[in-house]
Amino acid sequence: MTCLIGHLAPVAMRARRERRTWLGFGCAILAGVALLLPVVVPGRAETLRQIWWITKPDAWGLVDIWSQLFYTGLCAGTVLVLALVACRARRDAVVFRTVSAVAPVLLIWAVSHGHISYLYFRYMLFTLPALAMLAGAGLATGARSRRVIAAVLAALALLTLPDQKSMREPLAHYWPGGPDFAAAARTIQRGYVPGDAIVYSRVQEEALSLGVSYYLPRDLKLRDVFLAESPTRRDDLAATQCLEPARCLWGEKRIWVVVEGNAPDPLHGLPPHPGGGASGPLRGVRRSAPHRPHGAPAA
Repeated sequence: MTCLIGHLAPVAMRARRERRTWLGFGCAILAGVALLLPVVVPGRAETLRQIWWITKPDAWGLVDIWSQLFYTGLCAGTVLVLALVACRARRDAVVFRTVSAVAPVLLIWAVSHGHISYLYFRYMLFTLPALAMLAGAGLATGARSRRVIAAVLAALALLTLPDQKSMREPLAHYWPGGPDFAAAARTIQRGYVPGDAIVYSRVQEEALSLGVSYYLPRDLKLRDVFLAESPTRRDDLAATQCLEPARCLWGEKRIWVVVEGNAPDPLHGLPPHPGGGASGPLRGVRRSAPHRPHGAPAA
């Protein structure tokens, strides 16, 4: 919705000549907001559970967000300098793209000092198209020939090549030290026996469940032992878990336990002869840990 700020700038410039512009723009805004409300209203009830981990940004966070958006400070600096050069180009187009790129970040930074913080680089990616167009306009305005443009682009590509390579390494798209979902899925696939079940750590349960199941083959069926109701069926972000875990064991001979790092074992504390139809001691429990990027998955 903050994208509307960018559209507000050219509308205000045009309204000086044609006052009816405000009427059309206002109607469009009301229609768009009305269509978004069915998503925004229930979504706000889940905000704390979804982005509680985002810290309130300080003044440096407002500066650092640009290098995070471009993955490298060099690329961010080059794009921003070229965007400044674009100010010599057509005024209305430059104003529109500048406000579209900068104003949402400033507004979200300010709002993030309230009850909930929203400022995180992947949530600001929608501003990149406007910045890219500004940089292109600046390069076209400042360069005298196509050779100069090609030379600038080639130099930028060479200088940012190490960053491009690191961005394509395994786990580079995760947060630092994130779980290796693919490695955990491969470990499970190698040792899978029909009838196996699975349990996920209560720490980051939804992330582990979604991440590991994404990489597992579709024909590999594992019952999530402690899952009472899925997020899809609940129409919610979180799943419902068994209130009495021992009763949710259906006599499975083997259960894969997926935890991140040293997270608590979800099976800890269950009796050796669980209820819910298990005929004997729980045997063959296999543990698969989505380890840190520099570790190897183990079962």
